[in-house]
Amino acid sequence: MVGINELPDFVYIDKTRVEQKLQFVNEGQVAELVETHTETESKTSGGGLNIYKILKYNREKSAGETEEIARTIQSTPVGQLAIFFGMIDEDTGVEEIDALTTKKQSQLEDGDYISVTGQIRESPIAKLMRIFDKYNLEITDYVDFSDEDIGPEAFKNELDDARGYYEMEMDGEVDGRYVFHLSQDDLTDLADGFPSEYKEYTVFGRIEHIFEGGEKEHHLSIFDEIHTRDRSERQNRRRKMKKMANDMSQFYKGSTDESMFYIESPDIRITPIAIFS
Repeated sequence: MVGINELPDFVYIDKTRVEQKLQFVNEGQVAELVETHTETESKTSGGGLNIYKILKYNREKSAGETEEIARTIQSTPVGQLAIFFGMIDEDTGVEEIDALTTKKQSQLEDGDYISVTGQIRESPIAKLMRIFDKYNLEITDYVDFSDEDIGPEAFKNELDDARGYYEMEMDGEVDGRYVFHLSQDDLTDLADGFPSEYKEYTVFGRIEHIFEGGEKEHHLSIFDEIHTRDRSERQNRRRKMKKMANDMSQFYKGSTDESMFYIESPDIRITPIAIFS
C-alpha cells in the first residue's frame, strides 16, 4: 500500500488529453466506477482496461442480519490519470531521465513518453506578464515602441500567447532545457504559487520535438509565422529581440539576452500530461 507521504501533489493535469485517450480505449466515456470488496466481477473493454470494479461484500447487522455494501467512485481527473498510468505497459514504457547523457539523447525520439524531475521556472515572458497583471502595469512604461513597427496592444497580444511557456534545465552532459507550454485551465487547485523555487517537480509527458542543428522556434509566434530570407530583415529582428530583452532585464537578477524568446538545439519540447511534486 502506498504511504501517505508518497502520494504526489498534482499541480497540472491535461484533462482533455487524458480523457480522450481513455475514451478511445473504453469505446466511450466512463460515467462512474463502482467498487466493493471481496468478490470481484469486472467488465472489461476491448482494450483490456477494467471499466467497472464490482466487489461485493456483506456487513453484519444486529440479530444476525446482513446488508450488502457498495461504494461508487466518481470519475475525476486524478482518477483518470491513475488509469492512464496503468495503461502504459512495459512495451510503451516511460523513460525516467535523471542525468541526460549525449548517448541517451541520441536514443530519444519524438513521441516518446518521458518523465523529468527538477526545478521549474516560468519563462521571462510569463514572469513579465504575471508582474504586469499583479501590479496593473502598462507595458509602454517598460518597453520603448518608438522605433517599432508593432504597437503596444499587438505586442501585448503576442506576449499573452507566449506566457504559457515554462522550462527545466537539463541535468547531465547536455546543456539544454526541457521546454513545455501549459494551459492555465489545466492547473489544479494545488497550483497556487507554482512554480515554487523551493520545490522540485516531476513532469510526465510526451516528447513533441527534439531540436537539432539550427532549428529554432520562437515564443513570439510572429517571428515564426512571418518568414523572411532577407539577411538585413533577419538582423533587424534579432536587434529588436535584443532590445526587448534589454528593456525587460530590470525584472531579473541575472543577465538577459534574445535567447529568452525562443527554443533551440539541444532543447527538448515536451507536451506535458501531468506535473506533480
